[in-house]
Parts: sequence; C-alpha cells; structure tokens
Amino acid sequence: EGTTCIMGAPPGNFKTWFLLDAAISIRTGRPFLGRFAVRNTGHVLIVQQEDNYTALLDRSAKLLHFGEPTEDAFPMPPEDSPLPHMLEGKNCHIQNDVGLADLKAYVEAYRPKAIFIDPMYSFIPLADDYGVLASQLINTKLKTIRDEFNTSFVLVHHTNKGGERAEKAGSRRRDSLWGSQFLNAGLETGWHLRVPKEGVNVVEVSRHTKEHGYEADVKVSWEIQPWGVVVKTV
Repeated sequence: EGTTCIMGAPPGNFKTWFLLDAAISIRTGRPFLGRFAVRNTGHVLIVQQEDNYTALLDRSAKLLHFGEPTEDAFPMPPEDSPLPHMLEGKNCHIQNDVGLADLKAYVEAYRPKAIFIDPMYSFIPLADDYGVLASQLINTKLKTIRDEFNTSFVLVHHTNKGGERAEKAGSRRRDSLWGSQFLNAGLETGWHLRVPKEGVNVVEVSRHTKEHGYEADVKVSWEIQPWGVVVKTV
C-alpha cells in the first residue's frame, strides 16, 4: 500500500493470474490468494497493453466463479461490480505525454487504490538505456501520480535469462531479478514468482520490501478448471 511494486517472473509463471487475483481482492475485499486480508478496498485499474482482452475477461470471470463474462462489464463496471477497470491501448508510455495525461485523468476521476501495469516494458521503448528509462518512469512519472492521488502501482516485469542464471547460481532474487541496477534503486516492494517444477501448478513467491527486507516465501497452488479457479497458499 502506498508503494511502487515490481512483480517479476519468467514467462508461464502465473503473473497474470496473480495480477487479476490481487486486483479482484482489492476491489471486493476477499482475501488475496485465499489467505491475506485486504484492509482497504476500492477501485482498481489494470493498464493492459499486451494480452488479449477477451482472455483477461475470461480469467477474471473464472476467479470470481461467475461463468462467461460479457464485454459490457468493462472498462467502467458499476460501483458494485467486483470487476476491476481496464484500460486498453498502446499509447501509454514514458515518452507519450498524451497517454500519461490520459492515465492521470483516469486516476483523478476514479481514485483507484491500485494501478497494475502489464507489462512494464510496454511503458518503455526497448533501447540500450532501458534501465535508465525504467528508473525515470518509476521515480518521476509514476511516483508523482502515486503521491498526488494516494494510490499504488504494481509493474509486471518479465525476468531475463541473465536473472534466472544468477538465481540458479544462488543469488538472492532481488539482486538477480531486475537485470538493472537502476530498477533495483527504485524498488520499494518486490514479488518474484517462480514455478520450481515444470508441470506442477505451484508457484513460489519471494517477497521483499525496502522497509522490512526479505519476508518469508509463500507457495501458492492454482487449480484452473472450466468453471473457475481455486487458489490456495500451501
């Protein structure tokens, strides 16, 4: 709460499921991952610039166990809807003042408790100075919005192969995950997701905060069925 968080994982490690479960928990007050209490509920915004929109609707409906979704529920669900808001598009990035102004206008109007950006690299052009641009995004653009409107940001970040090799070599995940000293410098809260065994729907979650350091890892199981999703901490 009140921080900028980076949630990182290699591909296929349930990042989007975690994002949606967190968003729905903040929106409804139900325990996050079936375990962690949510003290402050409210609107949630997901800025999605990569995944298929319909697929996200389907996943949200499965987490809520209410069957087939309808696109009428987005992007502005009613006040009593358990669904988070979503903004689609390709114009929100650090070098597009119009897109950032649109984001700020939305935040000002709806005052979301949390804003999820998926993926983080959609906000930053791929370039040799990617780490520098990411640091600028976090430390200037997003933190300014966060502090002005008392919200939080969660940035979904794909880990790189170098980070995975460092982890296997025994480095702490915070040190190996981000692939850039600039991202580490701006990190206030971090989650690292990792499936330790291929073919098993159990995810290890490593957590770190600037204030408290490393916290105990959590293991989360996901049972994904056509009718819904059962998520448990194990």
